[in-house]
Amino acid sequence: MKDQKVWLVIGISCLIFGIMVAYITKGYLPAKNKEIEARYAKDYAAVSVFMIADEAGLYSNTMVTEELFTQKTIVPVLVPTKFIPTDSSGFLVYTEGEKADMLQKRTNVELVKGAFVLKKSIGESTYPDDLQYKRRKEYTFKNNVAGEVKTGSMIDVLVNYLTGDYDVVIPKIKVEKVVAGVDGTAAVAGEATTDAISTLGQITVILSVDEMQFRDIELAEKMGNLQSRVYEDEEQAPSLQTFKYSEMKNLVKQIADLKNLSGDIDSYSSSAYIGFYGDKWDIKEKLAGELSKYKESQRIKRELEQQKADAAAAAKKSTTVKTVTPVKSVKTATPIVPETQETPVAQ
Repeated sequence: MKDQKVWLVIGISCLIFGIMVAYITKGYLPAKNKEIEARYAKDYAAVSVFMIADEAGLYSNTMVTEELFTQKTIVPVLVPTKFIPTDSSGFLVYTEGEKADMLQKRTNVELVKGAFVLKKSIGESTYPDDLQYKRRKEYTFKNNVAGEVKTGSMIDVLVNYLTGDYDVVIPKIKVEKVVAGVDGTAAVAGEATTDAISTLGQITVILSVDEMQFRDIELAEKMGNLQSRVYEDEEQAPSLQTFKYSEMKNLVKQIADLKNLSGDIDSYSSSAYIGFYGDKWDIKEKLAGELSKYKESQRIKRELEQQKADAAAAAKKSTTVKTVTPVKSVKTATPIVPETQETPVAQ
C-alpha cells in the first residue's frame, strides 16, 4: 500500500511537471518571444521613403514624372520609422508604395538634395494640362535625319560630345514646328514644311519645354552638339534620359575652378566650357586631361607670339642698318676739294 502511494505521488508530480513544461514551451516562451520581437520591431522598424538625391534638387512647380525616378532625382531610401515625421493620420512623407500618388502632380516648394518628399510639398491635384507649365523655344540641331524631322515628329534630343559619346537630354518630345533648314529657308505657313526644308545638314525647330528641360538643353548646348533622333511611330517607348544635369554642372564648374587656379581664365562665362569633350564619368582623369591640354595650348600660343616678336625685332634691326649706310656715303662724298683750289687764285 505504501509503495502504491509513493508511485501515485511520483506520477502526479511527473504529470504536473509535464504540464508546466508544456505550458512554458508551448505558451509562455512563444508569447514572450513575440513580445520581444514586437518591441524590437517597433524600435528598429524601417520603411522605404522617397528622398531627393539630385544635387540640383527640384524647383517649385515641377511636375513629378516617371523620368525623375528613372534618372535618380527622386530615390527610395530605407529609414527607421522613429526618424520619420508622423501625425495622427500616419507618415508625413511619401513611401515607396505611394509612388503612384505622386505622379503628374506638381511641387509646391523647392526641394533640396537630402530632403524627404513630404506630402505637403506635393500638390493635391494632378496637372490640369500638361502644357500649362511649358513654353516654346527654338533649337538648332546639327542633323535632320535626311529630312525626317518634320512638324509633329516625335524625337529624342541628343547631345553629341564629338568623341563617339552622347547623352539623351530629352526623350520623346514632339516637334511643334520646323522653322528652317541648313539653307536658311523658312517654312511657309499652311504648307508642308518638308517642301521648304533642306534634307541635309542642320535644322531649326520649335519645341515646347518646361523649366527643367530648358535648363538641361541650355547646359547641353555648351558641352557638345545638339542632334535629333526620330521615332518610327508614337507608340514606341521613350528612350532613357541619360543626361544628368547636376553631374554635368559640377564637372563644368570643377574644370572652370581648376583652370582659374592656373591663372588662365578670369571668369566663369563661356570660357568655363572650353574643351569639354570625351568621357564624362571619369571626372578626375577628365579634369586633369582638360587642364593639361589647355596649358599646352597656352604654351604653344606663347611660343608663337614670341616667334612673331623675334621676327619683328629682327626685321626692325635690319631696316635700321640699311638707313645708316647712305648717311656715311653722303659724308664721304662731300665736295670740299674745289673750294680749297679757288683760294690762291683770288690772291
